Amino acid sequence: MVNQQINRLLNNTICHDGNTINNLEQRGNTASTAHFVALADHIRNNNIQSGDKIVFSISASGLTIGTGLYIFDDLPDRFRHMESKPAVEKKATTKTVLHSATNAIVPRISIESVGTIPQESNGKNNSMELLHRAATDCLLKSSYEIGEIGLLIYSGVYRSEYLLEPAYASLLAGELSMNATSPGADGRTTLAFDVFNGSMGFLNSCYVAQQILAAGNCVNAMIVAAESENDTSLFTNEIVGFRETASALILASHPLTDTGFSRFLFRYHVESINAYTANYKTGHSKPHLHVMKDDSLEAMYIEYIFPATCLKIR
Repeated sequence: MVNQQINRLLNNTICHDGNTINNLEQRGNTASTAHFVALADHIRNNNIQSGDKIVFSISASGLTIGTGLYIFDDLPDRFRHMESKPAVEKKATTKTVLHSATNAIVPRISIESVGTIPQESNGKNNSMELLHRAATDCLLKSSYEIGEIGLLIYSGVYRSEYLLEPAYASLLAGELSMNATSPGADGRTTLAFDVFNGSMGFLNSCYVAQQILAAGNCVNAMIVAAESENDTSLFTNEIVGFRETASALILASHPLTDTGFSRFLFRYHVESINAYTANYKTGHSKPHLHVMKDDSLEAMYIEYIFPATCLKIR
């Protein structure tokens, strides 16, 4: 289907069975990692060479449709060379992995508006209802109209009914009528997807938004999150223990100002990965989420947060 659409748009047979990778039968639905799994497989079997041109395509959640064009540098050769080396046994280590954005010209992004729900809100709320209220509040305070939002990212963790697919961001775009029809008004489009990485998801989303803004693909981005307890009615002893709420903010890039987010730095303390665990648990009348927290979890948060706030990137 994607092949036909590309060929029809370009009025030429660009894509055909001979140059199209379809690994569904061999790999199944690998979701967001599908492109990378396919690349690794076909680099290994020499079907992809340095200098080759490739089109990445995606169609998901009923809203996110897109393509990406890429020309390989020497990645295929480096990848095959790396895998041809004898395996070296690595010693176990708890060394902190440090990742930072090193591009000195990356633009700063600032918070253009923030939306929340009233603090006095009580009672059980659906994640989507909370998101809708927070996003609406954010847009009321913004100079941007709803159709001008070019990127929508959902970064919440605990969703009503544990819904993961379709993407919550795409569902919210539909609820808000945010360019949810194709084509949108004046040809406008909104790229919508979820970033799921626990409590780090929000900052990960801000970093992703910064890179997309830097590439010139859009001029603003909305980041949203909502948290919802799913076990309150049947399993009161299994609740996670947070206040149900939602928030939304719009990020924008202003090259002429020196305010806002600059580089992002992430530290991962893998030695504490089991200090907070959550797993699906069966039993009783319905399945539920079982959360286990280390008694010293709060102290760990403080210990890890403080050094990260003091680090300087050269």
